[in-house]
Amino acid sequence: MKPSFFAMVREKMGVALVLKMLLDTDTPGIVALPLAPRQFTDIYLASNLKAPAAEAFLESCARWAKAHGFTRDTA
Repeated sequence: MKPSFFAMVREKMGVALVLKMLLDTDTPGIVALPLAPRQFTDIYLASNLKAPAAEAFLESCARWAKAHGFTRDTA
């Protein structure tokens, strides 16, 4: 099921800014264009759990974000 804003865009009722990970290659009637220059938003994950599973999840998310270009270069 696709979000309702895709239907609105497809019917020429507006435009939408969406995260790349929400886009599907099977979206008839939708043209996706990247923003230039590339834009970022800050997303935070937080936990007060000291459980190894929680820490592993946060580390896994950080690795995934870095591997997929979702982190800012701070150099």
